Amino acid sequence: MKKNHKQCIHLGAYLKQHIEICIHQRRVLNQKQICKNGRISPNTFKKVLRGETPNLYAYYAVLRELIPFIQEECKEDRREMLNELLLSLEKDFEARTRT
Repeated sequence: MKKNHKQCIHLGAYLKQHIEICIHQRRVLNQKQICKNGRISPNTFKKVLRGETPNLYAYYAVLRELIPFIQEECKEDRREMLNELLLSLEKDFEARTRT
């Protein structure tokens, strides 16, 4: 029997909140762009926002797209931390796509 439980509900809610803020403020960020750039399906994207996918790569792909928008909203000390996180994600993403 397959268990149907949420995997990352808090991370999914966090991503959903920030994506909605970006869309509300008419930033250049939408589901289609995130799916294309992150190489995930629209169905997987929806599962990420609900925290229902066990695939951490999907969360990673969405977060990579969202960090630059979050950086604009942050204080200077937090921007540096987010920049380091983004660079790490980019390196991992590049390594993953090469294999």
